[in-house]
Amino acid sequence: MAVSSPVSSVGTKEANSAIVSSNSSWGWPLALRTAVAMFSVTSLSVSLAAQGTALPQGVTEEMVEEGEQIFQGSGTCWVCHGKDAAGAQGIGANLTDDEWWHNDGSYEAIVRTIQEGVPGDKARNAHGTMMPPRGGSQISDEQLRAVAAYVWSLRRRSKEE
Repeated sequence: MAVSSPVSSVGTKEANSAIVSSNSSWGWPLALRTAVAMFSVTSLSVSLAAQGTALPQGVTEEMVEEGEQIFQGSGTCWVCHGKDAAGAQGIGANLTDDEWWHNDGSYEAIVRTIQEGVPGDKARNAHGTMMPPRGGSQISDEQLRAVAAYVWSLRRRSKEE
């Protein structure tokens, strides 16, 4: 028996009339759209919520996910901190353990550290290598805050594993 859904029958005459007659987005009934939206929001916050860890004020799970993408890409954070954020060859700090070298580990303190960088005289790596402001990248303030959200989340997530 074939099962028809608004997604699988898009473009058919029946689907088009269903969309018009249902007066809902994509032809999905309101109850289904609500359930999908609730599932999406719930699943985004499950990783930290399951640990009983509330995100800092103003931080969303979407920011954490965006921050990870920036950390691994255009932010170039991974070059010194490693793809796993555990520190690369004695250059960048391990961002997954319980030791904070340059701040108290709060979200706002992480934002400041990324924004201002770490001068060479305060560097604690084997090479005395400084961290330039924004890691030497051209990320925007919004992207910087997303990276900080990701970094903040790393220690909380690593404790779960």
